[in-house]
Amino acid sequence: MRFPGATLVDRYLAAAVLAGAGTALAVLLALFAFGSLVNELEEVGRGGYTVALALEYVLLGLPALAHQLLPVAALLGAMVGLGGLAARGELVALRAAGASRGRLLLPVLLAALALAAAAAALGELVVPAAERQARALRAVALGGGGVRLEGGQGVWLRQGGRLVHAERAW
Repeated sequence: MRFPGATLVDRYLAAAVLAGAGTALAVLLALFAFGSLVNELEEVGRGGYTVALALEYVLLGLPALAHQLLPVAALLGAMVGLGGLAARGELVALRAAGASRGRLLLPVLLAALALAAAAAALGELVVPAAERQARALRAVALGGGGVRLEGGQGVWLRQGGRLVHAERAW
């Protein structure tokens, strides 16, 4: 991670926070995704809903889940990253070398800003499309009326055994 004017210590502290946040996010995503998959497996067998479709639905929901969990992961990551540095005596060594608490806080805040920007981009660019596709997939597979989006090629509507394709609405 490169910041203009950042020292090696700044990059080291920011990397520790980002690594902790990444690890926390991965663990939280795995736990929540497993719970979501267990809930979806209850619907398997209804209509055309299969285990593969349930897994695809859960995977399409991961961006929204990551967007929701990123603030918690950032907090846990900062605690784990800085706690690891403190446990190894690195923060004490930096303070003994003359670094103020405020100076040590700057890279942590910059890492938090990078995580906030990633969360905003994820929430604005990825989550809406993934959620829309996941809902459409599940609705069509469960056999109720639903909408299936095909990559900007219009929509597929299904009600019972009838399918309708619409490319444009007036």
